[in-house]
Amino acid sequence: MAAIIKIDQVGLPAGVADQSRSDGLATGAVVTLTSVSPGTSNTWALLWTPDADTTAYASLTPSGVTATFTPTVGARGTYRIQLTVDGVVSIRTFSVRTADGLRIPALNEGASADASLINAGAGMIAVSETNEPIAGTHFSGGSYGGWYSALVELYTKIGDIIAGAPALHASTHVPGATDALLTAIAGAIAIGDTAAIGAAASFSRSDHRHSLAAPAAPVDVTKAAAAAGSSTAPARADHKHDITTAAPTTGIGAANSEGAASTLARSDHSHALRTTTGPTDLAMGAIADGEFLKRVGATIVSATVSGGTQTVQDEGATQSSTVTTFNFTGAGVTASGGGATATINIPGGSGGGGIVDRRTVTGPTTAAVATTDHLILVDTSGGAVTLTLPDPATTDRIYEIKDIAGTFGTNACTLARTTGTDQIEGLAANYLLEANWQIQRIGSNGATKWYLL
Repeated sequence: MAAIIKIDQVGLPAGVADQSRSDGLATGAVVTLTSVSPGTSNTWALLWTPDADTTAYASLTPSGVTATFTPTVGARGTYRIQLTVDGVVSIRTFSVRTADGLRIPALNEGASADASLINAGAGMIAVSETNEPIAGTHFSGGSYGGWYSALVELYTKIGDIIAGAPALHASTHVPGATDALLTAIAGAIAIGDTAAIGAAASFSRSDHRHSLAAPAAPVDVTKAAAAAGSSTAPARADHKHDITTAAPTTGIGAANSEGAASTLARSDHSHALRTTTGPTDLAMGAIADGEFLKRVGATIVSATVSGGTQTVQDEGATQSSTVTTFNFTGAGVTASGGGATATINIPGGSGGGGIVDRRTVTGPTTAAVATTDHLILVDTSGGAVTLTLPDPATTDRIYEIKDIAGTFGTNACTLARTTGTDQIEGLAANYLLEANWQIQRIGSNGATKWYLL
């Protein structure tokens, strides 16, 4: 019983039985292995794969008359394939050459140690794992040299490279030498030129220069729309623009406008103001402190604020203030007097509760008592009401709470403290109003206590 391997790959001609091959494709096409003289047991193994291959070993069919494996795309090198038929072992190689045609041998690729020119029969060829014929060599009838053939290919390629390398001859290419490179004058650069690879067949010297057109004087700066310009001349780094200026105009009563002049104004320019229709300018010394400029017809004159300053008084006592306007609102507020003193009468302004503010609170709810409240009408017919008193230190108001539904006995109204230190009637606790139609007045001492009045 013999173990004979035949190797095929999709895209290649049919393989030859018991012969290696080195024409493998790097496309990743499937490789098919056939046991030409199969036995009862036919098992396959890959003893070596190219370094870049990551798929062949795992994809190999481990047993059967035929087996397949899938090489990794682009992997180049040698696959060492072993077939065991009923205990008889045979090894052949399948190689994918490098891009420049060299074969990379597999690790431990074998051949007979006794092979030579006088010992080169079929037995030596059968022992060699890489045994395909190589035309024009000692191995044209079938290789018995193993990886030696790959070594010959490598050294032959190296020899060809060395033989083809030119001698050092840079000096022959410099300008004026026997094989000088062609050079020419560099072209001129113009503003607005489009970048291009060029079409010249000559080279540039390392110290070449491009000409630039001499710059022209820049244009004057005026009030005009921004524009890229159309000049093809560059500007020097120290160029300057002339700015046209003119004296500012004078005028009284004209509306604000951007103007239409194409000239600019200097930073220290000044405008003349006329006090009369005549040509005389107004001097700053003619305006006294506290006066301002006032237009009368076509004339500018100095003037003062009429009416003097305002004084704020509380019950005849003067209060410090810088306000100039007073606006009093509210029902019943009246003003009287004239001349230097005006009296504002506010009903209920004799102290205590101040102006009466009234609101209604309907249960069930919890409401905060505002510092501006006075009369609070409470309806607990729908549920209990809690009134949270403000901080007694922040108000001197007197509050009146009235049961308007006669239901405090059923749904009480709770007077709640706002801080943990507040007291109502000397007690640190909330106070309940529980009598129908009850009315209760309460006021603070301006510090921490509330008193029932």
